[in-house]
Amino acid sequence: MSKEQLELHAAELELKRLKLEVSELEKPFYLKYQFLSIFTPVLIALIPFLTVGVQAYFDSTKRKLEQTKQSLVAETQALSEKNLQLKQDIEQLSKTSLAYLNQLSSQHQDYTQQMANITGKLNDEIKKDSQQQLDAKEKSLLSLDQQVSLSIKSSSQEHLQQVNSLNENFAAELSIIKKQLNQMSTISATPVVSENVAKLN
Repeated sequence: MSKEQLELHAAELELKRLKLEVSELEKPFYLKYQFLSIFTPVLIALIPFLTVGVQAYFDSTKRKLEQTKQSLVAETQALSEKNLQLKQDIEQLSKTSLAYLNQLSSQHQDYTQQMANITGKLNDEIKKDSQQQLDAKEKSLLSLDQQVSLSIKSSSQEHLQQVNSLNENFAAELSIIKKQLNQMSTISATPVVSENVAKLN
């Protein structure tokens, strides 16, 4: 190999080294060898602690989940018991409601029957009252008729008495006139007076 070739090869190697250094410098700090050489042993030392911490976290989470599960189971059981109690209460209320409805229905029937009886009695009383009123009116009319008849009879009798009284008065006056005419006939003895006396007789 000639000297120029050796120098060219050395320059290429130098260039590669410089590129490697530049690329090493451009890397983030956590990817650099110095950082990794320090952080890796620390990370390895921390792994047991991290494992214990993670295990403790998972254990705590598991315990909480177990407690939550037990609580949910207890609540589910309580809800089941409550649901059963509610079903029993609903059945009891249904029976009570049915009995109460039957009682109301019976009371309604009794009330309807009582109302029918009361209505019948009222109708009977109204009919009786109407019949009694009709009888009273009929009696009143009969009594009024009798009173009218009696009044007519009484009026007729009074009228007859008045007529008889007038007849008696007329007869008395006529007899007085006859007597006077007779006296006059005896005094005067005229034919005219005798004729008038004869007409009056």
